[in-house]
Amino acid sequence: MYKCVLRIAVLAALFVSFSCKTSSAGKDGINHVVLCWLKDKSPESRSKFKETVNSLADIPEVVSVVCGDIEKSSEPVADNSFDIGFIITFKNKSDLEAYLPHPLHVKAVNDVLKPSLKKVVVYDFKSN
Repeated sequence: MYKCVLRIAVLAALFVSFSCKTSSAGKDGINHVVLCWLKDKSPESRSKFKETVNSLADIPEVVSVVCGDIEKSSEPVADNSFDIGFIITFKNKSDLEAYLPHPLHVKAVNDVLKPSLKKVVVYDFKSN
């Protein structure tokens, strides 16, 4: 139960606090939530990481990308240990599945994102 409440709190905080590029996928959209713990927490590294994430908006299946640094929460159930989080929204599951092997996504993951990560957690959920 604690982990469920924690996940809900993290997701709510992400939706409220991130602002890069926004739009709506509609009622049946798929939300791809990614929480990242970085190896290098320098401003330059963070900036390059977030720039790379934002570039994923160029993939046709992506409806929106929001990303940003953690906003520490005073909620007792909040996980304040991650560094950067982002949400990529898709119209449907098939668009998410097309995005994952897309060359721009694969290049971003291999060249910048994965090498920068100490840890990553991904949650996918449907808007309804």
